[in-house]
This record gives sequence, C-alpha cells and structure tokens, in this order.
Amino acid sequence: MGYTSMIPLQKYDYAFPRGNLSSLITVDFYIDLTCSSCLDAWPTLTNVVDEYKDQVRFMYRVFPLPYHQQAFILAKAAQVVNYYGAKSAIFTFMDTAYALQPQIYNSATSDMTYNQVVRMVSNWATKDTGVSTDDYFIGMNSSTSIGSTIEMSTRYMWKYSCLKDIFATPLYIINGVEVEGLDTFEDWKSALDPLLA
Repeated sequence: MGYTSMIPLQKYDYAFPRGNLSSLITVDFYIDLTCSSCLDAWPTLTNVVDEYKDQVRFMYRVFPLPYHQQAFILAKAAQVVNYYGAKSAIFTFMDTAYALQPQIYNSATSDMTYNQVVRMVSNWATKDTGVSTDDYFIGMNSSTSIGSTIEMSTRYMWKYSCLKDIFATPLYIINGVEVEGLDTFEDWKSALDPLLA
C-alpha cells in the first residue's frame, strides 16, 4: 500500500531555505509579505540570519493572510522569482517587497484590479533578481503550464502552513517548537545560543 498525503511531499517542506542546510538547528519563519508586523520584524530577522547563517538552517514560508488583500499575489510572485531567479533572488525580492510594502497595503490598492496589482508587482519581481518581465507574466498566468505549477506551489506552501496550525504572521518555530517573544536580536541570541553551545 502506498503513502497518502494531503499535499505532495517535497524536499524542503514548502519553504525557501537559507543558511546551513545540514544544521541540526532549524528556524522556520512564517511571514506574509503584506503584513505590517512582518515588515517591522524584517530588519531583525535579516540580522539574525546574517549572524547565524553558518550554523542554523532557516526556512522561510510565505503565508498570505486572507485579510491582506494582495497577499496571495505577493506570495505567488515570490514563487515566480524563486522559479526563474538567481540563487538568492527570492530574498532580494522579499527585501524589495518589504521596502515597498506601503504601496500595496490594503488601502493603497483598494481601487486597483487584480491585473493592475500584478503589473505593479512585476517591477519588484524583476528588480535585481534575474527574472525577466516576460517570465514574470508567464509565471503569474495560471493558464500556462509554468503558471499552473507556480499557482500550486503557492497553494501548497499555504496548505503546509495550515497543516502546521499556523494562523498569524510573523510566527517562528525553532526545532519544531513555536517560540514567542523574539522581538529583538538579543531575544533571538538568547534562544539560539544555548542550542548551538
């Protein structure tokens, strides 16, 4: 009898991996690229990764929250960049998305159509990522073969997060345990250093 799974199995568990992929210490970041709390946390997370990238495996999961109107478009664009872009392009895109987040937040895009937002995000997804404009639009078009694959990858990352009972962003899990109160670099240091000692 074969296995059954609610979503297809995948090597990196529907995440964008970074850091030391063979580390025994794994930190999962659950983020929404349109979430203002994630925007506030992003500089600290960047500093944590810079400090611990040689010792810790970091798994980034984009979890688009339903009350952020453009969250799924950004999550899908992240998959496009990951598919077409250079090795670390996904993280360049995340930096750009957070830097420009006020342009896409709910009130800023409330009168825009889906296609207008997709066009706006094209500039973000092609900035310093190695992704061409043509490839971006092919990837964002669910009626193409590649676009369908990207659509499903976006959904699977979201479904994976739901299976792990993720309900908010940012949310952090260290070695399978949800950890709260990681607001500063010092908080992260006090959580990670004992695991690495």
